[in-house]
Amino acid sequence: MVEDDGRGIGPEEDRQEGPGGLEFMAERAALVGGTCRIGSSPLGGTRVEVVVPLPSRLLPGS
Repeated sequence: MVEDDGRGIGPEEDRQEGPGGLEFMAERAALVGGTCRIGSSPLGGTRVEVVVPLPSRLLPGS
């Protein structure tokens, strides 16, 4: 998770398409079975949270 303390981001605001954009980041996360949530941080600013599952062979005890 990454947060900043700037002005924040709206639901579709500032999400440029193409390489380097936030939508591109979400697409890349989805390709490996993950999720990407982009929105405003509770204290102001923007929050980007990417969750990617680990393959079972990388989990402790495997």
